[in-house]
Amino acid sequence: MIYKHMKHTYLLLILFALAFTACKSKPVVIEAQGKDGENNMQALLQNTHSEAHTVEVKEVLQATKYTYAKVEEKGEEYWIAIPSSEIEEGATYQYVGGLKKTNFYSRDFKRTFPTIFLVSSLVNAETGKRSDQLELHADVGQRVNQATTPASEIAPAEGGISLEELYKNREKYAGKKVTVTGKCVKVNNEIMERNWVHIQDGTMDGDEPYDLTITTDALIMVGITVTMEGVIALDKDFGAGYRYDIIMENASRK
Repeated sequence: MIYKHMKHTYLLLILFALAFTACKSKPVVIEAQGKDGENNMQALLQNTHSEAHTVEVKEVLQATKYTYAKVEEKGEEYWIAIPSSEIEEGATYQYVGGLKKTNFYSRDFKRTFPTIFLVSSLVNAETGKRSDQLELHADVGQRVNQATTPASEIAPAEGGISLEELYKNREKYAGKKVTVTGKCVKVNNEIMERNWVHIQDGTMDGDEPYDLTITTDALIMVGITVTMEGVIALDKDFGAGYRYDIIMENASRK
């Protein structure tokens, strides 16, 4: 019995050491159920809606942060959530992408959605306007092409800087608000009450692309090119393995 106890303790120590090493090397994402901002840690759920979708809105629920909509697509009904917007029941909309979340809890309605897709915006199929009232300058098919633009072709927006410039002169930009443009390569939503977006712009650090982590309230889809503005912080440690040499915080989409 003593030998078994010692063996069990030894294995626990090894596992703890491995976990500590992993935390030092990169951020660790612990898988958990969606909680609409209540849990400190939540899983990234894969982008399963990568193509364009045409849906009819069957029901609308307005909440504090999101607008929930039950939609029908090719005879199948499901729920989506977009940033708070005015959309019409019975109208037809289009969207691209969508992050699937399971057991997503809404504090506003005290309701758990077994499956829901977080979508950045809807496009009215008749008027061509997005749900945030911005005019589209291209159709949904062209937006799909934009979402697959290689990061190597991305240039900084006017007044912005490249990720290479940011990383090489990080001390210069520490504590300052900057603008960067890049392709979203990864998203972790609703962790520590914020969304964690990773972008790359094709600039390289040797054989590895520069990859900037950004915290934001905006819903950003994997694969699209975005311009973000936020404050740069260095040597930021959030705990639970979330430590960054450089990070952009409280960013907004330009």
